[in-house]
Amino acid sequence: MAEWAFANGVLPASWLDQPINRLIELFGITVGSALSGGLIGIWSVVRTVNLAAFSAAGFLLTPGTLAGLLVGLAPWTVLHIAGAITLTAVQAQMLWTNTWSPRIYLTNYRRPLTVGVLLLLAAVLVEFALSPLWRAFFN
Repeated sequence: MAEWAFANGVLPASWLDQPINRLIELFGITVGSALSGGLIGIWSVVRTVNLAAFSAAGFLLTPGTLAGLLVGLAPWTVLHIAGAITLTAVQAQMLWTNTWSPRIYLTNYRRPLTVGVLLLLAAVLVEFALSPLWRAFFN
């Protein structure tokens, strides 16, 4: 993260840096959560939260100001965490309630599914649009 902020490197663990890993993560949040009762999705959320906390703490210590904390807690990360939690909770219910009918599932959970997908889509769009501005804010 310091290389990204100070040396104009590629944002680590981003869509530009690791597109295959990010696709696998989305697959785990959706299909993996449905098949594992949310275990795979929670693992992904915990990993993202840990990386965000490590980044925020590192940036908080680097300049010694709260601006570093803001850079570490990038808005696309917060949106990704919210979307992943939403989709994980909804997808896990398939196994827990033994509701495998797509018609019943989409009828009962359309709104949270839509919110989760939109949050993840917003996270990707905000990452592409704001990451250069976010880095400039820090420098």
